Amino acid sequence: MQPRAVYRAVAVAAAERDRLVLAGGIRLHIPGIGEHWGPIDTAVAALVTIGDRVETLTRERREPGDRAAVALLDSAASAAVECLAEWLNDYLCDRAVATGWRATNRISPGAAGWALAEQATLLALLPAAAIDVTPGADGTLAPAKTISLLVGTGQAARVDHYFVQCRRCWVEGCPARRARATTTVAAM
Repeated sequence: MQPRAVYRAVAVAAAERDRLVLAGGIRLHIPGIGEHWGPIDTAVAALVTIGDRVETLTRERREPGDRAAVALLDSAASAAVECLAEWLNDYLCDRAVATGWRATNRISPGAAGWALAEQATLLALLPAAAIDVTPGADGTLAPAKTISLLVGTGQAARVDHYFVQCRRCWVEGCPARRARATTTVAAM
């Protein structure tokens, strides 16, 4: 695996119930976002990937019919990219808390009611080519084990009700922290 990430913070010009308007007039239609995140000052667009080597290995195992290996590789790769997205969200939370702000949970196009069709708008904010990620016309990403995400930050930003990451949070000063950390996250 080749874990890589890029992110960019963009000022929020307006936050409405179902829409964020970013600096430069970029509009993101995200159902319920204003209600879930509350007032945010900045939106952080991000992209994480573990690269395409696992896809090559999976193809090599699929050709001789090794279905168990294919399933295990795919599952492990999905867990790895999800872990990378969680780590980046933790990192962004830590940076926000260090400045006296709060950070929200992450959200991705295609999840929680946010249409996958908005993927292109989110990716336009990022240098995806810098980490060898290319968008498909249908909103998918290549390599397949890639996640795009958005995190809000601000003095009054809040964590959404379904966010479980706070239960294992390592950010000591976070005002949204609900419980003591039971595990740690370490950079490797």
